[in-house]
Amino acid sequence: MVALQEAGSGPPAPPDFRRVNFRRMRINRTRPFNQPNYVTFSRWRTRNVDRYVYYLQTDPRRITGTDQDTGDGGRTNLATVSDTQANQVEVLDNPSYDPDPNAPHNRYRARPLLGLRFGNTWYWNTHARGEDVVGRNGRPGLLDQVRNFAARSDQRGRNWVLVGDFNLNILNRTDDQARNQSLHLRADENLLRTGQPTYINGRTHSELDYAVTRGLPGGFTANRPRGAGSDHTEVTFARTPPPAQTTVPSRTGFTQMATATGSVMGLARNGTIETGPVGNGDNQNVTMSTTGAGAHPLQFVGTQLCPSIAPAARRDASDSRILAGPCDDPRARWTFSDPRPDPGWNEDNGGPQLWRNVAFPDLCLTPSNHQVTASPCTDDIAQRWWDNPVALPKDWPTAADNVRLESAFIGGRMRNGSFPRTAINTQPTPPKWWWIYWLVYERKDFGWNIQRISPGDNLVRFQSADGDNYCLGVRDEHATSQTDAMLRTCDDARGVDAAGRRWLAETYADGTIRYRNEANHLCLLAPDADRGSVRLAPCNDILAERWSVVSP
Repeated sequence: MVALQEAGSGPPAPPDFRRVNFRRMRINRTRPFNQPNYVTFSRWRTRNVDRYVYYLQTDPRRITGTDQDTGDGGRTNLATVSDTQANQVEVLDNPSYDPDPNAPHNRYRARPLLGLRFGNTWYWNTHARGEDVVGRNGRPGLLDQVRNFAARSDQRGRNWVLVGDFNLNILNRTDDQARNQSLHLRADENLLRTGQPTYINGRTHSELDYAVTRGLPGGFTANRPRGAGSDHTEVTFARTPPPAQTTVPSRTGFTQMATATGSVMGLARNGTIETGPVGNGDNQNVTMSTTGAGAHPLQFVGTQLCPSIAPAARRDASDSRILAGPCDDPRARWTFSDPRPDPGWNEDNGGPQLWRNVAFPDLCLTPSNHQVTASPCTDDIAQRWWDNPVALPKDWPTAADNVRLESAFIGGRMRNGSFPRTAINTQPTPPKWWWIYWLVYERKDFGWNIQRISPGDNLVRFQSADGDNYCLGVRDEHATSQTDAMLRTCDDARGVDAAGRRWLAETYADGTIRYRNEANHLCLLAPDADRGSVRLAPCNDILAERWSVVSP
């Protein structure tokens, strides 16, 4: 997105008699005297890429000797150019505007704000006059206009950015001085500045061009990439690259990423990522890791390479190539969500997933004509993947013998069983004075053995201390909202190779653990009391989905 403050007399209208690519968008409220009540919209195509231009006339031309403005000044007008069409367009008037020709400081030239909303964020383009940024003598300023608009009931919870030429010099002021003395920012508002002159005119050097933001996700930095081509330099704002996150294995075993048609993602010899029939080669097997930020690189076995968005990718492209790249690059890291509803059985592990890129959050992993691309995320089944574990060993070493699983919410302990399809529930810890019960029955009722494939893996299963080869599982490996926890044969090939008996252990700082089922990606949920049925539900950060491993 580009915010221009001296955009001239406006973009010429492209030849479009249907007025689809060029039109005037009316502002649905009364504007101040002699100010335009519309925004001009143009869509331009260059190099097969669309650009959307929103233009607001803000430069008046006062008729000499009168208090009349013609509203057709040809220099200091606002324009915002974007690679995506805005969800909403708005204009906020400048409280300093005064049509009186005798008003101080030529306030008939006080310019309004041009706002575009994309998703949950408003971007306000400003060409302020310094004194109108924060207001004076009880008069509100442009910042107040943005704050008051954000506080409206229909706008609460939205983020905002105010960017442009503030004409309020903050050069040689510390960040604290600029925030608190010049701009009077609130604690939840951020200042993005270069700290360098952005206005250079002879010996006059000032920092006038910057941005104020609130609620904008992720860190951003401001840079002055080049010197002044005119009296102002350009200022670019870019997301701060996230720090490298260490990774831990999500599982020791391999997995294959399958599409809705059953084809599998693989690494081609030329370094591209393709889909094809299921084979036995390592080029289709990946190891999944998890970063501290909850992202997942998918590393092809025997390589140091992961599926990655191509370096030349653009956010506005309909499709971007997926290549094999370094696994520590944010473009090679993905987060997944479980779309609803599950499209069908598909002989899968019950968990279709949408894989969203970390560096380009609007782009998702997409199979396309035997190639894999990154395309804008949709609800299309074609973008859903099934994380199918490759066969794991039957014998898992026991990591913790005869332990208890206790809810971190209210404290009930999980009972086991000795028969398949035994429903799992919690009950209060038996009192210590029941010594005969503790001696004869307590282990049989509450004991679990926690098994791991390897010490460095967070994939676990829970074997009942009562009965023979029975593990904690689920009623429905394909559930998408809720299902019951129940006992199953540990190696029963339900889901994919008994994935419904396996759990990803996600540890919290206080030592409690959330258990995510590998088949349906739901989490183990305790009842709302110290006794009741144990179920699986969508994973949330709640105490009822956190468990403690305790000794008897």
